[in-house]
Amino acid sequence: MSSHQTKSSFRVMCSFFFLLACLASVKADDNSPYHDEVSWRQVVPKKYQTRSEYKFVQEDPALPNVLLIGDSISMQYTVGVRKLLQGQANVYRAPDNCRSTRQSLAEIETYLGDKHWDVIHFNWGIHDVTHLNDAGKVAAPPKGSRQVPLGEYQVNFRKLITRLQETDASLIWATTTPIGKQTEARGYRRDQDVVAYNAAALEILPKTGVALDDLYDLVKPQAETLLSDGVHFKSNGAEVLAKAVAQAIQKQLPK
Repeated sequence: MSSHQTKSSFRVMCSFFFLLACLASVKADDNSPYHDEVSWRQVVPKKYQTRSEYKFVQEDPALPNVLLIGDSISMQYTVGVRKLLQGQANVYRAPDNCRSTRQSLAEIETYLGDKHWDVIHFNWGIHDVTHLNDAGKVAAPPKGSRQVPLGEYQVNFRKLITRLQETDASLIWATTTPIGKQTEARGYRRDQDVVAYNAAALEILPKTGVALDDLYDLVKPQAETLLSDGVHFKSNGAEVLAKAVAQAIQKQLPK
């Protein structure tokens, strides 16, 4: 091979590896919604863009980073937790309603991004226990069946905890909150299922070192005064949750 051919081959190889590096960089940026507001807005669903819980968080590098992962219940306490931990932590939430364990398994890399997390507070359950019919609409049994069967929920839960442990963050599992009478009467969400799914998750926790934030036991005695529709919370209920979540996180913050 001539000297000219060698140089040409070298340039081609350099261009190839440069292109690979660029593609890797683009892929990383696509999976890093917490870098800047533009990246954040690209990932947050349009319907949530103007909601306060999905406001972009500007990191204070002097503070630890906290991530909230969860469904619409977690959305209700996000802002309250931020206020309670102001000056103590940067409190982020995943850039979507994380819904079921099935959805979160598919989206967990986006939820985590590439930021260093000191504490991750997480929950799945309400969507897993929701009964859906063949058309994907809520429906009481026998027309509807649980979106994620109990056995699959436990498998998914183990996989998700394993992935969260890889971040080296302190982990906190929040039990799924109770179902109130208003929703219970409709049959497609039942408190007995919440109890069963919480129990399935709690079977796994002791061997993981994950801390427990028992929101179910906190809410259950006062559920009918805190819930607005049998699932979601009134403002006073959201405050109760925010206080409990903030306290659980404070215990895990780096000293």
